[in-house]
Amino acid sequence: MDLIKSTPFPDIFCEPEKKNHIFQGDIIKYTNYINTKQENLGFIILSNSCDLENLKNKTIISIAPIFPFNFVFDDMLSEAFNRTKKKVETLKSSKEVIEHFTNLVSQYIYDESNYKKKYTFLISPLSKFENNPTIAHIEHITSIKITELKIILQNRIISIKPPWREKLAFKTGYIYNRIATYTPKFKDIKKWWISTYNEIFEIKKKELKKFI
Repeated sequence: MDLIKSTPFPDIFCEPEKKNHIFQGDIIKYTNYINTKQENLGFIILSNSCDLENLKNKTIISIAPIFPFNFVFDDMLSEAFNRTKKKVETLKSSKEVIEHFTNLVSQYIYDESNYKKKYTFLISPLSKFENNPTIAHIEHITSIKITELKIILQNRIISIKPPWREKLAFKTGYIYNRIATYTPKFKDIKKWWISTYNEIFEIKKKELKKFI
C-alpha cells in the first residue's frame, strides 16, 4: 500500500480515466463560478460514474463540499480535552494524563480514516490542499447544472481510485456494507497528529497539567 509521503494516510488518488469525462469521487478545487460556501476548499462529485458517462440524460450533477481537516480536528481536540479532564483524578501521573489525551485524539482520527463516521468522507492529503487531509461533508449534497461541465473539468484536481470510489458510493447511498479500504495504523496516526499539530499539542499539555 502506497502512503502519502510523511503521513500515515494511503494514496487514494489516480489520474482521470478520460480527460473529457467526470467520475464519482473527482475532486474539484473551489471556484467562484460554482455556488458553494467560500470557507470550503472545493467539492467532490457524488453522482454515480455510470450516470456521468451519459450526460445527455442528466440535467444536474450532485456534489458535496470539502472542508479543511481543522473543521473536525478542533472538535476532536475539545472532546478529548474535556473527557481527559474528567479522568484526571483516576490517572496516576501527568504522563498518563497526556497519554490518555493523545490516545483519544488518535482514536477519533482513526475512526474518521476508517470511514466510521456517517456523514463525512476523509480525503488523504493533497498538495493543492496544503498537504493536509480534508473532509467531505457528504450530507450537504447540492446540485450544479450540467452546463457547468466545462468549469468542472477545468478545476478538477484529481480522481479517487477504487476501492475508495466504491466506499464513497456506499456511504453516499447510506449502505454500510464493509468495503475493504486501507486504514492507517493507530500508532502512525498518533505520531502524525502530534508532530503536525505540535504547537497546539504543547498548549493542551500545559492546560491539562493544571488539573493534575
